[in-house]
Amino acid sequence: MPIYEYVCSACGKAFEQLVRTRGEERKVRCPACGEKRIERQFSVIAAPRAAAQPLPQSPCRQCEQSPDTCPYQ
Repeated sequence: MPIYEYVCSACGKAFEQLVRTRGEERKVRCPACGEKRIERQFSVIAAPRAAAQPLPQSPCRQCEQSPDTCPYQ
């Protein structure tokens, strides 16, 4: 069941809402002011890292060869 992020067009409040169906999404209102004019926002997805792969220590080999492209600076 997706949790969507919204912003209210009237008051600007950002909030999250669990929406099970497309029909339920039409009923979502701002929890602060009750406004129906809301905009769904793009969400950032967090993915867990594998614990077996630690981050390399800087400077890494890439940094030694080309310090301007270091992803860890």
